[in-house]
Amino acid sequence: MIKERLRTLVREHPALRSPALAFLDLVYLCRTLISKITRRAVINRYLESHQKRGLHLGCGANVIPEWLNTELTVAHSGSVFLDATKPFPLPDSSLDYVFSEHMIEHVPHAQGMHLLRESFRVLKPGAHIRIATPDLQVILGLHSVEPNSEGGEYVQWFTGRHLHEFGGKGSAAVINCFFYSWGHRFIYDRANLESSFREAGFEALEWCTVGQSSHEGLRNLEHHGDASGSARWNIFETMILEGRKPLK
Repeated sequence: MIKERLRTLVREHPALRSPALAFLDLVYLCRTLISKITRRAVINRYLESHQKRGLHLGCGANVIPEWLNTELTVAHSGSVFLDATKPFPLPDSSLDYVFSEHMIEHVPHAQGMHLLRESFRVLKPGAHIRIATPDLQVILGLHSVEPNSEGGEYVQWFTGRHLHEFGGKGSAAVINCFFYSWGHRFIYDRANLESSFREAGFEALEWCTVGQSSHEGLRNLEHHGDASGSARWNIFETMILEGRKPLK
């Protein structure tokens, strides 16, 4: 609500862009500080009131009903502060699902392994994790695509959508954006994500497409396409891996 009102204000008065952004940062800082203070009570209430429990890491604007939605900077109503590179403030074997979408690439690989190990710890035996993240093979493949191919169309769309912010043009600029923009720290390929899941202890790994899962509780969770501006191109650039914590 506040963000939308500020956007309207800035559209009408462009000179107010900098103070509006500073004000928004202050609002988010206050929300985050309050969440740090109240987090324990909020989490306890969630655990006590839900039989099926899901942890959403890095929720952003995608606040999923009946899930414990968390983010590093509390910018959205219904989310709770959680730094996924630190121990999760949750008991062992207390959750049925863990989900994150376009988040794990924002931390270095070692901290991504911490995220996976902590997810393993807090999941119940037999429970599932679902991670959606950009696919390195798809991104690198953009360097040699034909202009009229699907990859070529993606480069054209990405250029119009994002490159005015970052500069450059063509597939090389698109690839560099994935490595150096939006706070990205480590882009996974399928082999590396699979090996990371297994190292964390997960089994029964299964590749999925956006919105699809053999587990009802993990279907239709992804909404990164809303943020990126295209559901089609979100599917194109995204890979999704699920894994299960062993029963014993």
